[in-house]
Amino acid sequence: MEIIQIPLSKMAIFAYLVGDPESGNCAVIDPAFNTERILACAREKGWTITQVINTHCHPDHTAGNAAMIKATGASLSLHRLDAPKLRVFSALMFSMILGGRRSPDADHLLEDKDPIPVGSGKLDVIHKQRFLCSLARCSGNALGSGIGLPDPTNKYFEFPT
Repeated sequence: MEIIQIPLSKMAIFAYLVGDPESGNCAVIDPAFNTERILACAREKGWTITQVINTHCHPDHTAGNAAMIKATGASLSLHRLDAPKLRVFSALMFSMILGGRRSPDADHLLEDKDPIPVGSGKLDVIHKQRFLCSLARCSGNALGSGIGLPDPTNKYFEFPT
């Protein structure tokens, strides 16, 4: 699997494409803003976005869910404990302030250690209780909840480069 980090313009966050070159399928992780930029990156690689995955439900990670799903028909996955937070009024307001829309409900509610198939590969969910964020492991590399969410040891999770 191939991982592409996409810097987004607001709040210094990133979206990620995790693609399977064999099948041409990919997942987009945390499509907060600049959905056109994310879609263009997937097109450049010749990938089809089949899944949207949120590492946690903060609006700076979910504001682009609706646009991404509308453009691709992808399904939405996030951890079971985060799903109700998509409906919190403050999350809706913050998403709108950031230029996004309210996220649709998740199609798939994830649990710790659930596999997420991506083409012929898979991601494994690693749920970090302290921050209620979902992490995934791809080919042994930890894929994180995004730069800036510290783990209990106060270090940062980062995607491999």
